[in-house]
Amino acid sequence: MAWKIHSWFGADRSGFVASPHYGPWPFGDSANGAGTTDFAVGEGVVVEVDGIREDKPVVRSVRRIRSRQCPLGTDCSEFENVNGAGLSELRIEKESADRLELHVYDCCDWCEPGYSVVFENVQQANGLELEDLDDPWFRLATEQEKHSNAAAIPVGFAAYTVVLTPSSPIEQNDMFVVAENVTVSRRPRPKPCSD
Repeated sequence: MAWKIHSWFGADRSGFVASPHYGPWPFGDSANGAGTTDFAVGEGVVVEVDGIREDKPVVRSVRRIRSRQCPLGTDCSEFENVNGAGLSELRIEKESADRLELHVYDCCDWCEPGYSVVFENVQQANGLELEDLDDPWFRLATEQEKHSNAAAIPVGFAAYTVVLTPSSPIEQNDMFVVAENVTVSRRPRPKPCSD
């Protein structure tokens, strides 16, 4: 589920978080374990809730999904809109020998239809077997990622990394794709069912 900062009070490091279906719920300095001083309204966060007290949820932990900085030289203008939307879910829509289509969305198509990210003329794709496809961030691959994936990149192709939130602090689960072309498009909102 996509949680975001609903409001933020920097002086006492507290605020409110909300998702498409819940909140806004308050959190205090004790839930801000990383000591973040500059959350931004609308910023995606990971929220842990510790039950309900007096008919109110107790927010135990609020932390950033990811660092705000990409490694130098990895920004890619094609991904500006999908990254800027702060969507939290990723699903592999279609996969063939030379094409990979991803659906990036938030909670469900009714809340946010999201984006399609299509890699064409794919030469290499690693990490497609991952189970936790949360909080995707699209960018160009670093030289280290190219090396660790033993990538052979033909002229006119590029290597991309889809950074995913790790299941634990010691894991790093990312997708790595070498493709000739990538297109990002906004998906239409589905039409309601007629009974």
